[in-house]
Amino acid sequence: MPPSAAWQARGRVFYEAAEARLWEPTGSRALAYLRQRGLSEETIRTARLGYHAGDVWDKPDIWGLPPKQKKIWLPAGIVVPWLIGSDLWRISIRRIGDTIGTEQRYVVVSGSGNTLFGVDTLMRSAGFGSMADARTPTSTSVSCVVPTRRSSPVL
Repeated sequence: MPPSAAWQARGRVFYEAAEARLWEPTGSRALAYLRQRGLSEETIRTARLGYHAGDVWDKPDIWGLPPKQKKIWLPAGIVVPWLIGSDLWRISIRRIGDTIGTEQRYVVVSGSGNTLFGVDTLMRSAGFGSMADARTPTSTSVSCVVPTRRSSPVL
């Protein structure tokens, strides 16, 4: 299941602002980093990658999460939205910088769901129009959920 509608709405505002920022002067260092990693402009735009310039701690209720939950950490870095069709399932942030340890490179925004990055693209290339079309002969859904940290592109 994707996150709640409230989480997706707040997440969409966040990643769309980050996506626009990547192409502004503020995002030039992050864009250079992505290009240095071998990502083309087409790949960057297709993946809807973005740049978040500074650490922010959001209140959980604006993400549709219980108010007693700890604040949502949105660190500076490359923003990677995980979209399946029109649903936002997850947001990962790839922190960049020389002082970031290997265990701290990727931060998953609290409240995110688990899925395989780009699963909708995989399903289309396998001949399925959508996740709903991926059915076995007995009409039970095929599980495409892979809860792993390495499901996103290596940035």
